[in-house]
Amino acid sequence: MALIFNGDGTYSMVYPEGTSPMIWLRPADRPKTDPTLSPPKSVLLDTLGYVDGECNDTTAAYVAADGRRVQVTFWMHHPPLVSCFTVHSPGVKPDAFPEMAKLLATDGDLALLRVPHLPLNPFSDQPDSRFFVYRIGGGAAGEKPPWLRQLPNPDKLMFTDHTVGFLNYGTHGQADDRFFAAAFYQEHPLRPGGSVKFYISLFDSETWGWTRKEVFVDSPEAYRYRFTNKAITIGGDRGSIAWVDLSNGILVHDLLLRNDILRYIPLPPSELPDLRTNSVRDMAVVNGYLKYVSMSIAGLVVVSVEYCGLVVAVYL
Repeated sequence: MALIFNGDGTYSMVYPEGTSPMIWLRPADRPKTDPTLSPPKSVLLDTLGYVDGECNDTTAAYVAADGRRVQVTFWMHHPPLVSCFTVHSPGVKPDAFPEMAKLLATDGDLALLRVPHLPLNPFSDQPDSRFFVYRIGGGAAGEKPPWLRQLPNPDKLMFTDHTVGFLNYGTHGQADDRFFAAAFYQEHPLRPGGSVKFYISLFDSETWGWTRKEVFVDSPEAYRYRFTNKAITIGGDRGSIAWVDLSNGILVHDLLLRNDILRYIPLPPSELPDLRTNSVRDMAVVNGYLKYVSMSIAGLVVVSVEYCGLVVAVYL
């Protein structure tokens, strides 16, 4: 792969012959939507966005200040078929995208997306990606129309995809489309003997801006937390978001309480000598419960732990 200067301050991606990123195009053998079926209430969704300009009732577009248009469309199928989403920018070829768009999180009818910044210019101060919030909608009478809005650039805030949590406040008895995005990160000491500091960068759609604050753990045991594997939305009256270290425990922050506390929930000890060996783990919220799954060569053990009103169902 190479970068070619276009002469107008932008660059194009050039790939060796036979290596063009065709995987970024929506598959030609994709399943067709059955018009006789009602829309699915839940879907299995591919988190990577293909490049395609075809539209349907879910299509929404955003026009930036520079006039560039970004279009997002969702293609829904009843499980076990996999649904997907596509992005399109008029005048931009698929091979101009440096990477695929990414679905970071969903909650209710809202989705948080990361889309590569176009046109590519590695010498610009612009961020590599832009963040969008998309609301699913349809063409039927009485349904909310879909929309797409770009979040402001989180200036000087660096975070990775798996550290961003998302809360749709409209799913908690509110009539509006207020939502929050929360990025968690740790600052490790430069000198021996120092303590780890924890920070949250919070976007609130009511103020339409990012704020950064230091947060504090409720237990010394929380310093066992090492690496964020994923962020999950718990919701509830507290509007809780959790960041998960699948080897140690989870950190829970209650957004709607507006405090600076992280509640730590340790995971039960594993019978395996090393969780990184022959083990696949994940955690999700299912019907109000946090469910942690670890698949390995060991036998099946079921453990449940209740902590601060939350029940963790564990399958080892």
